[in-house]
Amino acid sequence: MKRITALFLILSMTVLFSACTENRKPDPSESTSEFSEKSVHTEHSTEEQQSSEISANSMPENSNDNQQSSKAVSEGSIDMKKLPQIEKITMTVNGSMAYTTEYEVLRTENGVTVSKYEGPWNYHDDTTREDFLDMRKEGGEDLYNQICKAASDCGVKSWDGFSRSFSDVCDGESISVNATIDGKAISAHGYVAKPDGYREFVQILNDILSS
Repeated sequence: MKRITALFLILSMTVLFSACTENRKPDPSESTSEFSEKSVHTEHSTEEQQSSEISANSMPENSNDNQQSSKAVSEGSIDMKKLPQIEKITMTVNGSMAYTTEYEVLRTENGVTVSKYEGPWNYHDDTTREDFLDMRKEGGEDLYNQICKAASDCGVKSWDGFSRSFSDVCDGESISVNATIDGKAISAHGYVAKPDGYREFVQILNDILSS
């Protein structure tokens, strides 16, 4: 009898253990790990979606900013300071050896003509200035605007009224400027003296003529 009872108890415990094994609850750590992986995946998906939305939304704004910036540059170039309008500039240099150098800038219908004369035509009745033409350059509106800008940078209009001489210097060089700019007559004279920007403007004319 005791032996039968013991066998019955062993069988009952085996059956109970098997039932407990099959119906055991999932490991909380495994559930937490699975939940974490799902959360991380969800967060990454959300961040990628937000990043895509931000990128998509920012592209039109940047494009608009670039268009506005280009428009501002274009408008700024239109609003540039108006260049002086040259009708004519004649710059004469007389040396001590009966020799004259003269530059002339002349507005033409299609642009501008720049000329340089060198010789003693002022001292001989049978010669003309054209006989001593050294160099000449003809150009369109681009060249004209280049010279107008040079006149502005060198302050040619401000030369009006310049009159200075050093009479104690013998055999010096005298200069005279006669011009019409923006409809106004410009006149300057000097003996061993030149207004500010004069040399720079002459150099620009020489560079234009030799180019």
